[in-house]
Amino acid sequence: ATSRSGEKHYYYVCNNRRKHHTCDAPNLKREIVEDIVINKTLEILNQPNTIKELVELAVKHNKETMDSNELELQACKDRIKKLQSELDNYMIAIAKGYISDTLQNQIEKTEAELQDQMTRCTNIEMTASQIHLTAEHIEFFLTKMAKENPTTKRGRASIIDTFIKQATIFDDRVEIVFNYSNDLPQFKGHVIECSHSCDMVDHQGFEPWTP
Repeated sequence: ATSRSGEKHYYYVCNNRRKHHTCDAPNLKREIVEDIVINKTLEILNQPNTIKELVELAVKHNKETMDSNELELQACKDRIKKLQSELDNYMIAIAKGYISDTLQNQIEKTEAELQDQMTRCTNIEMTASQIHLTAEHIEFFLTKMAKENPTTKRGRASIIDTFIKQATIFDDRVEIVFNYSNDLPQFKGHVIECSHSCDMVDHQGFEPWTP
């Protein structure tokens, strides 16, 4: 919304109210809702051991991803070797005079799969060759995030994009789901009591509760 002075004001609006007119939840000022969510996030992030546990979780996930990539890459290479062997056998058969439509179709099918597997291998290798963050890199990033300025546009966006999966707004509280809620206890089940007797669109993950 734009005021008479030309200043823009942003609100969160229930999708059911906006699209279907089936909800009477009030529009809520974006700044007020995001203040609640951002301040709670920083409070949790600055608790003792939170960053340490996040670092351990990220390192574990990175190792699991690398191990999975290695297994997938080896399986892909094994399949390529088998397909190349099959094509060699087809060529031997052709050299001996065994030519048929069935054989030609099989060759085309094998060549197509071989090309797909080679592309897949290349993609896996490119992913595996990317820089893998160390525990020190991750700790530095999270420590920086914990000190992020919640009053700046960039700071607010960084906190929300990094940590917030969803926030649901009820009449008397805001429930926050964090990206890490399934892994770390301190991010689970956060309900913040509040009053929004204020005069909320468009940040994905924020939605007013619909009765």
